[in-house]
Amino acid sequence: MQSSNHVAKDLGLKVSGIDVEKCKYMDSKKLPLWLVFKNADNTVQPPIYTMFKSGDDLRQDMLTLQLMKIMEKIWSKASLDLRMNVYGCVSTGLSDGFLEIVQNAETMSKIASKYGGGAKAVFRVETLQNWLVSNNRTGEDYSQAVEKFIRSCAAYCVATCVLGIGDRHNDNVMIKRTGEFFHIDFGHILGHFKSKFGIKRERAKFVFTPDMAYVMGGTADERFKQFQEFCGLAFNKLRENAHLFLNLINLMVSSGIPELATPQNVCYLRDILVLDLSEEDAKEKFNEWIFESLQTTATQRQRADSSMELFFREDVEKAYCNIQNLERSTNNKGGCGGWTKHM
Repeated sequence: MQSSNHVAKDLGLKVSGIDVEKCKYMDSKKLPLWLVFKNADNTVQPPIYTMFKSGDDLRQDMLTLQLMKIMEKIWSKASLDLRMNVYGCVSTGLSDGFLEIVQNAETMSKIASKYGGGAKAVFRVETLQNWLVSNNRTGEDYSQAVEKFIRSCAAYCVATCVLGIGDRHNDNVMIKRTGEFFHIDFGHILGHFKSKFGIKRERAKFVFTPDMAYVMGGTADERFKQFQEFCGLAFNKLRENAHLFLNLINLMVSSGIPELATPQNVCYLRDILVLDLSEEDAKEKFNEWIFESLQTTATQRQRADSSMELFFREDVEKAYCNIQNLERSTNNKGGCGGWTKHM
């Protein structure tokens, strides 16, 4: 590698090499690479963490994240700070590309595994709060984390609803230790929700479950009312700019992105913005969707299925580790390298 190169996920960043010892294969289906680059200015800047995926068309992820950045700018212009965490994504071909790794964050699956005691954790309202408390030890830190959670949760409830993002299982929903809630992996957009045996797996318009409301103190708490207010304001700001989003989506119809192939795909966006309603009625409509999401047990069942898959992978990892230990003990070699294979 030359003395310094630009990294694909952000051309503003320069790297001087790869930290091979920290690189590894991830344990998901297509074995993406976790890559750690040495920062060219390593005296003051931390290493750069990225993921390289092959086998997925990341153009749709790129488009979704760019639309989210536009939403963030619209809200920021209206002095609405919703603590979004829009990570970097660059498609380098039709089936590969780079993604930014968000540091100090966990998937909801892992939180359920570590702090809820299994797949049943998705039905326990205190699991997420326990995780936040464990990562924010002082009262002030916890209060700040809850404030960030409320704001970011409002942002992603509105954004994922408007963009019709599907496949929202526990591995695609994450939270930072400091409270910022966010979504990843946008393989299904504009209402292309997945079905199983002809039944829609996602029946709520977005992910908002009882454990998330519990962090806000429950539906009678002032913090929950603050969340509702943020959602209403954010939703109406996007409705004010409906023409911008509709035009951008229309322009992308000829791009070849699978779930944006015809003008009919734009209809979802137009319909979900309920442009025939007044601001107050639209705010009330979104509030109805919040309670629909809270009461939709299908979301929790889907999250439980996702958690079960994680626990199965962990069991496989343990079995693999035991086999390795047995082989190594036979060869007078100790220790287990784990399921992930380091490069």
